[in-house]
This record gives sequence, structure tokens and C-alpha cells, in this order.
Amino acid sequence: MTKDLDVKVTVRNARLLKAILSKHNSVAKFAREIGKSPSYVSSLVAMRVKPYGANGWTKIAFDIAAYLGEDIEQLWPEHMKDIKLEKSTASFEASLDEVQQIMAQSNPAKALEHLDVVKIAISGLTPRELKVVKMHQIDGDDFEQIAKDIGVSRQRTHQIYLNSLIKMRRRLYLKGFMKKDKENFWQREREFSITDEGRELFLDWQTG
Repeated sequence: MTKDLDVKVTVRNARLLKAILSKHNSVAKFAREIGKSPSYVSSLVAMRVKPYGANGWTKIAFDIAAYLGEDIEQLWPEHMKDIKLEKSTASFEASLDEVQQIMAQSNPAKALEHLDVVKIAISGLTPRELKVVKMHQIDGDDFEQIAKDIGVSRQRTHQIYLNSLIKMRRRLYLKGFMKKDKENFWQREREFSITDEGRELFLDWQTG
């Protein structure tokens, strides 16, 4: 099902971009002022070319740092100097509610990360499992109410809920978001309370 909006995420070297914009109106204008190709400087900002090669720092990286009056290793620290991205933008579909939640956060990057974790956690649930988790954790319905809504016994509803938590944690574990710390990891899910650890997965999350 198509979502409301197409969201584009752009990755850039924030250290370099901030240094350029603190003294110049744009990356292109800065490049022209120092006699460099605007497209190449933009590629450095977008991390599509490396500032560091087989023979060390490239000449243009040295020149840019010198023009900006910055330490080259501050613009490209150790963990960034050898990074080259194939693409500096990525798109994904999101509902209007999801985008509004992200933009309302004081830290949109954290909200995006949070939304991604939520989607991974619930992606393996069946529609009925997702409905049970939503009704209990988001809407605050008890298992008696949920049982009547989905047409099964209270005991079966509770079992569906617990099995859903197992599946959510297993998916997060397989995707590297959680660590398996004990042999009885999956069995402990029957004592797992989403109110304690798992509620954070659902903060600010709404379903359509």
C-alpha cells in the first residue's frame, strides 16, 4: 500500500559543510572563490569521493582545509577520511502521521532511528498479532476487551500477545539491535513486560 509521502534523506559531511557555510553563502560559491570545481567540492561534502587516498590526503582536501583555516583532521576525522558513499541520498515512503512525528521531535535523527527500529520489530507480525499489540500497548485495552474484538478467548489473546513479543525481540536480535545474553533468551519472553523494556519501541508510534 502506497504511503502518503516520499521522504528523502541526504547524507553530507556536517563538519565540512558547517565550516564552509560559516564563511560562505553556499558550497558552490565557496568552490568558485577558491578556484575549484563546484561539482567536485560538492562530491566531497556528499562523501561521494574520498579526501584520503593511497598517498595520503589529497591536494584538494589540503587546499580546502587551508582556505577554511581548519585542521584537516577536524574536517575529516579518522573514521570518515576513507569513506566513499555510492549514493548520498535515499528515499522511503512514510505516512503523514509518521512524518509529523519525526518533524515534531527535537532530534529528528533520533526519531528516524526510532521509527526504523519500530518497523523492524513489527515487520514480522501477522495482522492479528499487530492488532493485539497495538490495542494493548497503544490503546490501553485489556485482554478481555481485545478477546471480544478478535473473537477468541482471553487466554488465547494473551498467548498471541506473548508470542508477538517473542517474534519482535527475535527479529531485533537477528537484525543486530539486541544481544542474546542467556541460553533461555526466548523462554524469558513469557515473562517479558513490554511496559518495561519494550514500550520505548512504541513511543510516538501510531498505526493508520
